[in-house]
Amino acid sequence: MSLSLKNYLYIGFGLFLILGAYLSLFQARKGLEEISLKREGVPMRYIGPTESEGPHPGVIIAHGFAGSKQLMLAYAYTFARAGYACLLPDFVGHGANPRPMPSQQSEQALQDNLDLAYQVLRSRSEVDPSQLALLGHSMGSGAVLRYSLAYPERFAATIAISPSARGVVVSDSLPRNLLLQAGEFEAPFVATARRLLEESGGIDSQMQEGLGRDLQIIEGVEHISILFHKKSHHTALSWLDQTFGRKSSVSYADGRIPWFWGHVLGWLLLALGLMPVWHRYLVDSTKTNIGKKRPLILGQLLGPLLAVGLLVLIRLAYSGIGTIGGLLVGGGFALWVLLAGGIWVLIGLRPRKPERRELMGAIGLFLLFFLSYGWIAEQMWLPFFLNGPRLMRWLPLSLGFFPWFLATGYLLHQTTAWQRVLWWLVQSILIALCSLLIVRWVPELRFLVLMIPVLPIVFGVCFLGGTAVRAPWSFAIASSLFLGWQVAMLFPLSG
Repeated sequence: MSLSLKNYLYIGFGLFLILGAYLSLFQARKGLEEISLKREGVPMRYIGPTESEGPHPGVIIAHGFAGSKQLMLAYAYTFARAGYACLLPDFVGHGANPRPMPSQQSEQALQDNLDLAYQVLRSRSEVDPSQLALLGHSMGSGAVLRYSLAYPERFAATIAISPSARGVVVSDSLPRNLLLQAGEFEAPFVATARRLLEESGGIDSQMQEGLGRDLQIIEGVEHISILFHKKSHHTALSWLDQTFGRKSSVSYADGRIPWFWGHVLGWLLLALGLMPVWHRYLVDSTKTNIGKKRPLILGQLLGPLLAVGLLVLIRLAYSGIGTIGGLLVGGGFALWVLLAGGIWVLIGLRPRKPERRELMGAIGLFLLFFLSYGWIAEQMWLPFFLNGPRLMRWLPLSLGFFPWFLATGYLLHQTTAWQRVLWWLVQSILIALCSLLIVRWVPELRFLVLMIPVLPIVFGVCFLGGTAVRAPWSFAIASSLFLGWQVAMLFPLSG
């Protein structure tokens, strides 16, 4: 089948974006040493300079809840280019760490992981063990605050980003050289940062005595986007330089994330360019008759809200909803989507059996998600490849998401591009609204409120990918497997 000029333009621009993403990754790593390590089962990544002589000051960089070492790479690349040696661990239950997060004494488990990271960093020949600092985000900020208070002689500075500090008692002298950061749009963390600043004696510039204190509010960001903001990176770097009496002339600005999304878009454009071939050999989108859409629309609007009510009732009967399926929060989220999708299907859908070519289309679409999102996410900002315990949870989670995506696939079938955008907005608003209701009535799942900016992006990737495969079953199977993979990877393993 011949391709039109528009198809070739899609393919050409897609290849340009894919190549640009890999070039941005190469530029971010250029001149740096990057090594993957594992000590006593804890995965770590060392990033340090190769073009300057050591020993270098060292920084342990700790991620937050449902985070990973990949999520903190922007700080490591910025610091390493300024002459700092950085170590990023995956906390217990997070990222590539296969050990579940204990339900009891989880704070002690984080302290044990930090102690192991400290021993690894200070033992490296290129690191000056007398010049060390800590940086942590959210849950990781509480962990580094506790660790620096327990071992004040080890660390000359502590940087707490989006601080979570329940039970942490700071003073005007400990921890040494405390920098607090919070995003403008994360009010609870701003309040915590202001409280910590007040308890530690207020703003102080006595850096050489270890008494430095400051608070920076990063404009225009919230709990996740603060990790990718240049001001956050460079304010933290300046604090380290003041602590260690250094002067960095680093102009590096981390630009990998826009290129990551460019990479995703590039693969989707490539798929759109090849859509005539795709439809000829994998999917025949003209055979599906969905009937009237009015029940589907009603199910879309009612299903998520009714599912919130059912989730509240289940919580009354089952106290372990926050750890269902062996994942903290993620299993409860999957249960809500299963209930919402099931109600939606019952109200508005009578699906026919899938055809073989639709199953082949599902494999092709999942492969597209994997190529566009997977490996490069692992390198840029999110873990992607599942270890054994997470792989066991993937298919059950995917089954939970399947009814939702099957109904969505029928709703989107033979719609225009603008109609798809409209329904993506409707779903995003419903998911955000229901997440707020769930957080209010099911507090074990309160972390969902921090995922509100992220979930529409993940669902948007599915919507864009579905544009290349106009078959409901193909869309449903591939999207369910993709979202199940993401949830299995991102949320912490529970013990």
